[in-house]
Amino acid sequence: MLTRPVYVLCIRFLLLTTSLPMSTQRNLTCGSPQLTAMENQVKDLIEATEANIARLTGEIHELTVLRERERSVLAILRLTVVPVGKLPTELLSKIFKMVVHTDILRKDLDEHGSASNRWGLFPSSSIFDHREASLALKKVFCLSQVCPYWRQVVNTTPMLWAEGVVRLRMDRKDVSATYTDGLKTLLARSAPSSSQFRWNKRGKRPPRGHRKCALNVSIDLPSFPKFDLPSGAFETLERLHIRNVKHQADPVTVFAHSPRLKQFIFNCFGSKIGLFHMPWSQLTALTVIDDSLGACREILLQCTNLVTATITTSHRWDYPLPAAKTSVTVLPFLTALTVTLSDETSDEIGGLEAFLWPLALPSLTTLDIMFEHEGEIWPMEVFRDFLRRSPNIKQMAFSTCPLYTEDLVDLLQHSASLETLEVACSFDCFADNFWRVFQYSETDLTPLVPQLQTLTLEAVGLGNSDEGLLEDAIRSRLWTDAALLSRASPPRVKRLKKVLLSEHDLSREFQHRVQDLVDQGLLTV
Repeated sequence: MLTRPVYVLCIRFLLLTTSLPMSTQRNLTCGSPQLTAMENQVKDLIEATEANIARLTGEIHELTVLRERERSVLAILRLTVVPVGKLPTELLSKIFKMVVHTDILRKDLDEHGSASNRWGLFPSSSIFDHREASLALKKVFCLSQVCPYWRQVVNTTPMLWAEGVVRLRMDRKDVSATYTDGLKTLLARSAPSSSQFRWNKRGKRPPRGHRKCALNVSIDLPSFPKFDLPSGAFETLERLHIRNVKHQADPVTVFAHSPRLKQFIFNCFGSKIGLFHMPWSQLTALTVIDDSLGACREILLQCTNLVTATITTSHRWDYPLPAAKTSVTVLPFLTALTVTLSDETSDEIGGLEAFLWPLALPSLTTLDIMFEHEGEIWPMEVFRDFLRRSPNIKQMAFSTCPLYTEDLVDLLQHSASLETLEVACSFDCFADNFWRVFQYSETDLTPLVPQLQTLTLEAVGLGNSDEGLLEDAIRSRLWTDAALLSRASPPRVKRLKKVLLSEHDLSREFQHRVQDLVDQGLLTV
């Protein structure tokens, strides 16, 4: 906008040129004194207008800066009165961590990708693993883009940046500056929390020069590479996942001296576990998928500090049997054991028998055994001895197990602490005689599984049982509070809290008779 003096000059110039006589206007030819004087006046007007524009531009910039400053002050003032602004930073960090572990933001991320494309990390040059765990870090990026305050909280909370899986790419052809910058930034922001890395199939060696951080490494390779590493290269390794090693022939010793390694996952069918030298005695969590049952048991017996173990292997015993079964190994801290036995070929000695007989697990509370085939004989004597050495089991689950009624009754008689029993796809263990033994009677001084509170039966052939015996057995352990008060003495068994009978061949008459238990939420049919 023109100022008043310049505006007046412009008006005067226009009036001057339009009010001249026609004869005078014809004299405004090139080089005439009249035209020269007029051009000088126009030049003065141009200089004055440009100076005015420059002045106004400066004022606009100053006003813009003032406006943004006022907006920042306004945002801070509003933050002090909204509920989220009153949260301590520590509590907000915990809320962010909960968000990272839920499905919040999943839809937006699936549709639009990450909110942080400024590093060019998604998807082609991503430092993240493409699997599910990568979504955690993408959520962290989204949270950091909400506002400056949230960005400050997120960027200064290391545990958030250590949630996802980072893919390490050591093939130099594909490593870009953006990838390296992103990796360094993530390492810096996650320090000193544990970070999780995954090597890709063309990985050569771990990165040199990165900070000393707690490592979670996942390796997916057809054959394990030969490392040329200095001593102590894996001294910060806490969790290791190795899978799909198919062509390994040489022993792997690079992880043998990893003083902080606690969790090991091995997923390589093909009897390869015996080639890996690990600090077995310091592990607290072990997951193994390998064909060699003998090697799995040999390794398990070395893990004297284990808390949880999951073993998936063949049921075929592939190691020489000792002359006498006298040596027993105690794993004093193991609380949860899952054993899955596959392969349909039967041998003289069953895999489960050879696997269990040297184990003593005094702290075991959860036992899960699953067969992926039928035909093996249940090792009743060995299992009975195993239960005597593991007297604190509270939860047992069996699937496709070759159990007969006498086998099931026998193992339950040696499971006085059992609180939860789950049986699936085992069709020979719930004959009528089982329900006669399971039924509670006040005259029975040693009832079966007195601590049992949850019973889940799925596809076990209950339709072949006497439904009257089945109903009486269940009702004998399900009573109302009023019935409990009417008893002369308290029962010697705990009341069942939940019974699930997932069967399609139970009659409608049976379902109608137990409808009252269904209505009370005690029974699901």
